[in-house]
Amino acid sequence: MRQAFLLAPPPWNTSFNQSATVASPPNIDALFPGVAQAAPITPLSAKGFYTFDRTPYVQQWNLDVQRQLGAHWVFDLGYLGSKGNHINERTTPCIGDLVTPGVSSSIVFQYPNFSDCVINNTLSKTSYNALTARAEKRFSNGFSFQGNYTWSKTMSIGSATETFAQNYWDRNADWGPAIYNVPQRVVFSGIYELPFGPGRRFGSSVSGAAGKLIGGWQVNGLYQIQAGYPYDVAALDNSGTKALRNAMRANLVGNPYAGIPSGCRPTTASCRALNPSAFVQPPIYTFGTSSYDNLRGKGLNNLDFSLFKNTHIEERYNVQFRAEAFNLWNHTQLGPFPGSSITNQAALGVYSTLHHAPRVVQLALKIAF
Repeated sequence: MRQAFLLAPPPWNTSFNQSATVASPPNIDALFPGVAQAAPITPLSAKGFYTFDRTPYVQQWNLDVQRQLGAHWVFDLGYLGSKGNHINERTTPCIGDLVTPGVSSSIVFQYPNFSDCVINNTLSKTSYNALTARAEKRFSNGFSFQGNYTWSKTMSIGSATETFAQNYWDRNADWGPAIYNVPQRVVFSGIYELPFGPGRRFGSSVSGAAGKLIGGWQVNGLYQIQAGYPYDVAALDNSGTKALRNAMRANLVGNPYAGIPSGCRPTTASCRALNPSAFVQPPIYTFGTSSYDNLRGKGLNNLDFSLFKNTHIEERYNVQFRAEAFNLWNHTQLGPFPGSSITNQAALGVYSTLHHAPRVVQLALKIAF
């Protein structure tokens, strides 16, 4: 490992240099304290790199079928897959190895003189599998449309970039849905030029100011529906492994969704997004039993809509009026996660943030020439 050491917490620190040649390489062992004890006893911390790092790479594969119907419609059905190998991550190997859960004397520290350390390595992995469907109407007769649906699953160890797992020595226990995994997503978008005014289906003979008034209208929409992001419930670390940076999960002892009142908004203790009694603190000298990212937050249901009016003045100028509404239905979209730690029972399962802002309406006038 190539190490950078901090021998004492701020404001106290000690630095040192070592001279070396090819014939006389540096003595790395001389950088470590000579006394080994059963648990960290000094405020020694380290940041370094794994000696046997590999080059990260991703394998990808796909199968796609397209079909055109008529002159303007295209349909697409496909499968996408990928596998990430030797993905870069940060881990903390200074925590103890709890050989026998429930027994304090079974904890073994591989690096007993370090109270904290962070190691960059390439030991993580990811996988992605998705079914995709698309329907598209190419622009014609003043109308275009596109609809997309994705059914997917993204898996990783932790976040795949910062894997402070609850147990470094059993990192596969943190193999689960990635924090950015969205299993289902639907997106519809469209443009429609209203058939009114000169040269259109209705009012084609109207000219002058009246023709400019009724012509040039266009509506646009973007509608998104998606599932929420995964999360898990945290707990205090009583494992005895000195996991300063690692995330301890709670024990799952019941149905996490039992007893939730139907139709209520989970923003108060009387209506929560999960069942608090389903999660308990892990006993001393054990790790949490709930799986990584086993819960899912609120999803998204959002419509953005706009109305344009294009008015051509002579041939050089076009005046465009725009009325745009984001979150047109003004849905209260809670998320992405509620309170998720049993150390704060009052906030557990209660949403205090929004996944999307309330409705916003804006007007604009643009002149193009």
